[in-house]
Amino acid sequence: MKKEIMKKIKPELNKLNLINVNSDNFIPFLRWLVVEKQYPAKIIVDIVEKPWKWQKEFTKYMEIVLEYE
Repeated sequence: MKKEIMKKIKPELNKLNLINVNSDNFIPFLRWLVVEKQYPAKIIVDIVEKPWKWQKEFTKYMEIVLEYE
């Protein structure tokens, strides 16, 4: 059931959850990348510097967050 819902809302999720360094989800997103995905510090700095290049990963993170809410 959740997968069906996610398929329906995924296009809207991409529109609504654009990565933004000022959002409340940005720091937890970085923490998720370090803890769960083992991203090194250099990449985290790159993400902070140019967050728009990491929209795909942010969308994946938001899907996981919404799945557990």
